[in-house]
Amino acid sequence: MRKLPIILGILCVLLVGGYFTAMYVANKMADTKLREALAKTQDKADVAYDSVSVNLWKQNLSIADLNVKLKNGAHFTVGRVVVHDYDIKHPKRPRYATVSVHGMSIPVDKENFHDEVDSVRELGFQTVVADAALTYRWDPDVQGLVLDPLDVQVKNLGSFQLATEVDHINVKALRALEIEDLAVKRLHVTYNDVVFLQTVMQNTRKNEEELVRYVSEGIDEEIVKAKDEGRANAVKSLTELGRYVEQPGKLAVDVVLDDPVKVSDVLAMRKVTDIIKLFTISISQQ
Repeated sequence: MRKLPIILGILCVLLVGGYFTAMYVANKMADTKLREALAKTQDKADVAYDSVSVNLWKQNLSIADLNVKLKNGAHFTVGRVVVHDYDIKHPKRPRYATVSVHGMSIPVDKENFHDEVDSVRELGFQTVVADAALTYRWDPDVQGLVLDPLDVQVKNLGSFQLATEVDHINVKALRALEIEDLAVKRLHVTYNDVVFLQTVMQNTRKNEEELVRYVSEGIDEEIVKAKDEGRANAVKSLTELGRYVEQPGKLAVDVVLDDPVKVSDVLAMRKVTDIIKLFTISISQQ
Protein backbone atom coordinates (compact mmCIF):
# COMPACT_ATOMS: atom_id res chain seq x y z
CA MET A 1 0.00 0.00 0.00
CA ARG A 2 2.92 2.33 0.67
CA LYS A 3 3.94 2.04 -2.96
CA LEU A 4 0.55 3.26 -4.25
CA PRO A 5 1.08 6.98 -3.41
CA ILE A 6 4.53 6.79 -5.00
CA ILE A 7 3.12 5.24 -8.17
CA LEU A 8 0.33 7.80 -8.30
CA GLY A 9 2.85 10.59 -7.80
CA ILE A 10 5.01 9.31 -10.63
CA LEU A 11 1.96 9.07 -12.90
CA CYS A 12 0.96 12.65 -12.08
CA VAL A 13 4.47 13.89 -12.83
CA LEU A 14 4.48 12.02 -16.14
CA LEU A 15 1.04 13.34 -17.10
CA VAL A 16 1.86 16.94 -16.21
CA GLY A 17 5.25 16.71 -17.85
CA GLY A 18 3.73 15.14 -20.95
CA TYR A 19 1.10 17.86 -21.13
CA PHE A 20 3.60 20.71 -20.94
CA THR A 21 5.91 18.95 -23.37
CA ALA A 22 3.03 18.59 -25.81
CA MET A 23 2.20 22.28 -25.29
CA TYR A 24 5.78 23.29 -26.03
CA VAL A 25 5.90 21.16 -29.19
CA ALA A 26 2.51 22.42 -30.37
CA ASN A 27 3.50 26.06 -29.80
CA LYS A 28 6.77 25.54 -31.65
CA MET A 29 5.04 23.88 -34.59
CA ALA A 30 2.35 26.58 -34.74
CA ASP A 31 4.96 29.33 -34.73
CA THR A 32 6.89 27.63 -37.54
CA LYS A 33 3.77 27.11 -39.66
CA LEU A 34 2.64 30.70 -39.11
CA ARG A 35 6.02 32.09 -40.16
CA GLU A 36 5.92 29.93 -43.29
CA ALA A 37 2.43 31.18 -44.13
CA LEU A 38 3.32 34.83 -43.57
CA ALA A 39 6.42 34.46 -45.73
CA LYS A 40 4.11 33.71 -48.66
CA THR A 41 2.25 37.02 -48.17
CA GLN A 42 5.28 39.32 -48.04
CA ASP A 43 4.46 40.74 -51.47
CA LYS A 44 1.07 41.92 -50.13
CA ALA A 45 1.69 42.79 -46.49
CA ASP A 46 4.26 42.98 -43.71
CA VAL A 47 3.00 41.19 -40.61
CA ALA A 48 4.71 41.04 -37.23
CA TYR A 49 3.42 39.40 -34.06
CA ASP A 50 4.51 38.89 -30.48
CA SER A 51 3.66 35.25 -29.79
CA VAL A 52 1.69 32.17 -30.80
CA SER A 53 0.17 29.82 -28.25
CA VAL A 54 -1.81 26.61 -28.50
CA ASN A 55 -4.29 25.66 -25.79
CA LEU A 56 -4.66 21.89 -25.96
CA TRP A 57 -7.38 21.90 -23.32
CA LYS A 58 -9.60 24.40 -25.19
CA GLN A 59 -8.28 23.23 -28.56
CA ASN A 60 -7.58 26.69 -29.95
CA LEU A 61 -4.67 28.70 -31.28
CA SER A 62 -4.01 32.30 -30.27
CA ILE A 63 -1.80 34.90 -31.97
CA ALA A 64 -1.02 37.96 -29.84
CA ASP A 65 -0.17 41.57 -30.70
CA LEU A 66 -0.16 41.67 -34.49
CA ASN A 67 1.11 44.66 -36.44
CA VAL A 68 0.00 44.68 -40.08
CA LYS A 69 1.07 47.02 -42.87
CA LEU A 70 -0.27 46.49 -46.38
CA LYS A 71 1.76 47.40 -49.44
CA ASN A 72 -0.69 50.21 -50.29
CA GLY A 73 0.20 51.92 -46.99
CA ALA A 74 -2.85 50.92 -44.97
CA HIS A 75 -1.95 49.71 -41.48
CA PHE A 76 -3.54 48.44 -38.27
CA THR A 77 -2.86 46.45 -35.14
CA VAL A 78 -4.71 43.53 -33.58
CA GLY A 79 -4.61 42.58 -29.90
CA ARG A 80 -5.36 38.93 -30.44
CA VAL A 81 -6.53 36.49 -33.12
CA VAL A 82 -7.98 33.19 -31.93
CA VAL A 83 -8.64 30.19 -34.15
CA HIS A 84 -11.28 28.15 -32.33
CA ASP A 85 -11.85 25.52 -34.98
CA TYR A 86 -9.95 24.58 -38.12
CA ASP A 87 -10.03 21.90 -40.81
CA ILE A 88 -6.70 20.18 -40.21
CA LYS A 89 -7.42 17.60 -42.91
CA HIS A 90 -7.23 20.28 -45.60
CA PRO A 91 -4.69 22.79 -44.24
CA LYS A 92 -4.02 24.52 -47.59
CA ARG A 93 -7.72 25.12 -48.29
CA PRO A 94 -9.59 24.51 -45.03
CA ARG A 95 -13.23 23.64 -45.51
CA TYR A 96 -14.30 25.08 -42.18
CA ALA A 97 -12.95 27.42 -39.54
CA THR A 98 -14.02 29.64 -36.68
CA VAL A 99 -11.87 32.71 -36.09
CA SER A 100 -12.24 35.70 -33.77
CA VAL A 101 -10.35 38.99 -33.90
CA HIS A 102 -10.04 41.04 -30.72
CA GLY A 103 -8.94 44.64 -30.38
CA MET A 104 -8.33 45.60 -34.00
CA SER A 105 -7.17 49.22 -34.00
CA ILE A 106 -7.19 51.28 -37.21
CA PRO A 107 -5.70 54.80 -37.01
CA VAL A 108 -7.74 57.46 -38.77
CA ASP A 109 -5.08 58.85 -41.08
CA LYS A 110 -4.41 59.46 -44.77
CA GLU A 111 -2.94 56.00 -45.33
CA ASN A 112 -6.12 54.27 -44.13
CA PHE A 113 -8.92 56.65 -45.07
CA HIS A 114 -7.44 58.77 -47.88
CA ASP A 115 -9.79 61.65 -48.82
CA GLU A 116 -12.34 60.62 -46.17
CA VAL A 117 -10.00 61.12 -43.21
CA ASP A 118 -11.44 64.54 -42.26
CA SER A 119 -15.02 63.26 -42.51
CA VAL A 120 -14.26 60.33 -40.20
CA ARG A 121 -12.49 62.58 -37.71
CA GLU A 122 -15.52 64.88 -37.69
CA LEU A 123 -17.48 61.92 -36.37
CA GLY A 124 -15.16 61.94 -33.35
CA PHE A 125 -12.80 59.12 -34.31
CA GLN A 126 -9.03 59.28 -34.09
CA THR A 127 -8.86 55.49 -34.08
CA VAL A 128 -11.45 52.91 -35.13
CA VAL A 129 -11.52 49.97 -32.72
CA ALA A 130 -13.32 46.76 -33.66
CA ASP A 131 -13.83 43.11 -32.76
CA ALA A 132 -14.91 40.49 -35.29
CA ALA A 133 -15.85 36.82 -35.44
CA LEU A 134 -16.30 34.51 -38.40
CA THR A 135 -17.50 30.95 -38.84
CA TYR A 136 -17.52 29.46 -42.32
CA ARG A 137 -18.01 26.11 -44.06
CA TRP A 138 -17.11 25.20 -47.63
CA ASP A 139 -18.81 22.38 -49.52
CA PRO A 140 -16.74 21.45 -52.60
CA ASP A 141 -19.52 19.24 -54.01
CA VAL A 142 -21.81 22.21 -54.70
CA GLN A 143 -19.08 24.87 -54.50
CA GLY A 144 -21.06 26.30 -51.62
CA LEU A 145 -20.02 28.68 -48.86
CA VAL A 146 -21.82 29.17 -45.58
CA LEU A 147 -21.04 32.18 -43.39
CA ASP A 148 -22.85 31.88 -40.10
CA PRO A 149 -22.11 34.24 -38.65
CA LEU A 150 -19.86 37.09 -39.66
CA ASP A 151 -20.08 39.45 -36.70
CA VAL A 152 -18.36 42.85 -36.61
CA GLN A 153 -18.57 45.15 -33.58
CA VAL A 154 -17.12 48.65 -33.99
CA LYS A 155 -16.73 50.55 -30.73
CA ASN A 156 -18.91 53.68 -30.50
CA LEU A 157 -20.07 53.22 -34.09
CA GLY A 158 -22.26 50.17 -34.66
CA SER A 159 -22.49 46.43 -35.19
CA PHE A 160 -23.00 44.31 -38.29
CA GLN A 161 -24.04 40.66 -38.53
CA LEU A 162 -24.26 38.53 -41.66
CA ALA A 163 -25.46 34.96 -42.13
CA THR A 164 -25.60 33.62 -45.68
CA GLU A 165 -25.40 30.48 -47.81
CA VAL A 166 -24.26 30.75 -51.43
CA ASP A 167 -23.79 27.94 -53.98
CA HIS A 168 -22.04 27.66 -57.36
CA ILE A 169 -19.05 29.78 -56.35
CA ASN A 170 -16.35 29.76 -59.01
CA VAL A 171 -13.25 31.61 -57.86
CA LYS A 172 -12.00 32.29 -61.39
CA ALA A 173 -15.38 33.70 -62.38
CA LEU A 174 -15.50 35.90 -59.28
CA ARG A 175 -12.08 37.32 -60.07
CA ALA A 176 -13.47 38.29 -63.46
CA LEU A 177 -16.52 39.81 -61.68
CA GLU A 178 -18.79 37.18 -63.24
CA ILE A 179 -21.47 36.52 -60.61
CA GLU A 180 -24.46 35.44 -62.71
CA ASP A 181 -24.20 31.75 -61.75
CA LEU A 182 -24.28 32.37 -58.00
CA ALA A 183 -27.30 31.08 -56.12
CA VAL A 184 -28.14 32.69 -52.78
CA LYS A 185 -29.97 30.16 -50.65
CA ARG A 186 -30.09 32.20 -47.48
CA LEU A 187 -29.27 35.77 -46.46
CA HIS A 188 -29.79 37.59 -43.18
CA VAL A 189 -28.20 40.97 -42.49
CA THR A 190 -28.51 43.00 -39.31
CA TYR A 191 -27.09 46.44 -38.57
CA ASN A 192 -27.39 48.24 -35.24
CA ASP A 193 -26.22 51.82 -35.34
CA VAL A 194 -24.70 53.56 -32.32
CA VAL A 195 -23.62 56.92 -33.70
CA PHE A 196 -22.46 56.68 -37.32
CA LEU A 197 -25.71 56.95 -39.31
CA GLN A 198 -27.24 59.15 -36.65
CA THR A 199 -24.42 61.68 -36.99
CA VAL A 200 -24.49 61.50 -40.80
CA MET A 201 -28.24 62.12 -40.85
CA GLN A 202 -28.00 65.00 -38.38
CA ASN A 203 -25.32 66.63 -40.55
CA THR A 204 -27.41 66.01 -43.67
CA ARG A 205 -30.46 67.64 -42.10
CA LYS A 206 -28.36 70.65 -41.19
CA ASN A 207 -26.60 71.10 -44.55
CA GLU A 208 -28.90 69.48 -47.14
CA GLU A 209 -32.43 70.58 -46.29
CA GLU A 210 -33.67 70.22 -49.89
CA LEU A 211 -32.32 66.67 -50.13
CA VAL A 212 -33.95 65.70 -46.81
CA ARG A 213 -37.29 67.09 -48.00
CA TYR A 214 -36.99 65.12 -51.26
CA VAL A 215 -36.23 61.90 -49.37
CA SER A 216 -39.10 62.42 -46.95
CA GLU A 217 -41.55 62.96 -49.81
CA GLY A 218 -40.25 59.82 -51.53
CA ILE A 219 -40.77 57.78 -48.35
CA ASP A 220 -44.32 59.09 -48.01
CA GLU A 221 -45.06 58.02 -51.60
CA GLU A 222 -43.65 54.53 -50.96
CA ILE A 223 -45.81 54.21 -47.81
CA VAL A 224 -48.92 54.92 -49.88
CA LYS A 225 -47.88 52.29 -52.48
CA ALA A 226 -47.15 49.73 -49.77
CA LYS A 227 -50.57 50.32 -48.20
CA ASP A 228 -52.27 49.86 -51.58
CA GLU A 229 -50.36 46.58 -52.11
CA GLY A 230 -51.17 45.31 -48.62
CA ARG A 231 -47.51 45.09 -47.52
CA ALA A 232 -47.96 45.75 -43.82
CA ASN A 233 -44.34 45.12 -42.87
CA ALA A 234 -43.16 47.56 -45.55
CA VAL A 235 -45.57 50.20 -44.25
CA LYS A 236 -44.22 49.77 -40.72
CA SER A 237 -40.56 49.89 -41.78
CA LEU A 238 -41.03 52.87 -44.10
CA THR A 239 -42.89 54.73 -41.37
CA GLU A 240 -39.98 54.10 -38.99
CA LEU A 241 -37.54 55.26 -41.69
CA GLY A 242 -39.53 58.45 -42.19
CA ARG A 243 -39.48 59.09 -38.45
CA TYR A 244 -35.73 58.48 -38.46
CA VAL A 245 -35.17 61.05 -41.23
CA GLU A 246 -37.12 63.63 -39.23
CA GLN A 247 -35.64 62.74 -35.83
CA PRO A 248 -32.43 60.65 -36.16
CA GLY A 249 -31.79 58.19 -33.34
CA LYS A 250 -30.13 54.79 -32.90
CA LEU A 251 -31.23 52.83 -35.94
CA ALA A 252 -31.63 49.04 -36.25
CA VAL A 253 -32.03 47.42 -39.67
CA ASP A 254 -32.85 43.74 -40.22
CA VAL A 255 -32.92 42.30 -43.77
CA VAL A 256 -33.96 38.70 -44.56
CA LEU A 257 -34.14 37.08 -47.99
CA ASP A 258 -37.58 35.50 -48.28
CA ASP A 259 -36.73 32.73 -50.77
CA PRO A 260 -33.60 31.40 -52.50
CA VAL A 261 -32.69 33.38 -55.61
CA LYS A 262 -30.24 33.22 -58.49
CA VAL A 263 -28.06 36.29 -58.96
CA SER A 264 -28.83 36.17 -62.70
CA ASP A 265 -32.53 36.69 -61.89
CA VAL A 266 -31.70 39.66 -59.66
CA LEU A 267 -29.53 41.24 -62.36
CA ALA A 268 -32.40 40.91 -64.82
CA MET A 269 -34.68 43.02 -62.62
CA ARG A 270 -35.00 46.58 -63.87
CA LYS A 271 -36.66 48.18 -60.86
CA VAL A 272 -35.11 48.59 -57.45
CA THR A 273 -38.55 48.06 -55.95
CA ASP A 274 -38.66 44.56 -57.47
CA ILE A 275 -35.35 43.72 -55.78
CA ILE A 276 -36.56 45.11 -52.46
CA LYS A 277 -39.62 42.84 -52.65
CA LEU A 278 -37.30 39.81 -52.41
CA PHE A 279 -36.61 40.72 -48.78
CA THR A 280 -38.39 41.24 -45.52
CA ILE A 281 -36.94 44.49 -44.19
CA SER A 282 -37.50 45.66 -40.64
CA ILE A 283 -36.41 49.12 -39.50
CA SER A 284 -36.69 50.48 -35.98
CA GLN A 285 -35.04 53.08 -33.84
CA GLN A 286 -34.64 53.81 -30.16
